[in-house]
Amino acid sequence: MNQYPNGDAPFANAQPGSEQSATTAPPLLIDLEDGLIRNDLLTEQMLAYVAANPLRLVHPVALWAWQGRAHLGKKLAEVGEPDPELMPLNDEVVALAAEAKRQGRRVFLVTAGQDQLARKIAHRFPFIDGVVSIGNVRDHQGRQKSAIVEERYPNGYEYIGSSAAGQI
Repeated sequence: MNQYPNGDAPFANAQPGSEQSATTAPPLLIDLEDGLIRNDLLTEQMLAYVAANPLRLVHPVALWAWQGRAHLGKKLAEVGEPDPELMPLNDEVVALAAEAKRQGRRVFLVTAGQDQLARKIAHRFPFIDGVVSIGNVRDHQGRQKSAIVEERYPNGYEYIGSSAAGQI
């Protein structure tokens, strides 16, 4: 059976059930924001955008922000992306994930949006098997986010994330 039905292995959106093929241990899911990286992607996008030209900050960003967080993130992604190599990592999470992979577990990066950027970040780490996109649920409560992940991983999973809102 093709383990990566989207053909984008190993960084296509992970499919339910594929996490059990390497081992019987539950997969390790790592929240991208405030988990693998010590920040959120919107902040990283803003920093990259302003660093490229500090004078662009006032007009377009204020207008985009007025239309909501999701719109701001979308517009920032359209004008450029932050360099994954420059993002601040949570070294403890990196070490835990690398050890889990050495033990034969599947390791997935979880994101509530920004799939393309998440895949670029995931490519940086040989221990990440794929990216799990749970849709744009940034504003949902933890229980709703948890329900989405539990539906995709009915046999269980372990989760690493440091944001209280992101705990699932």
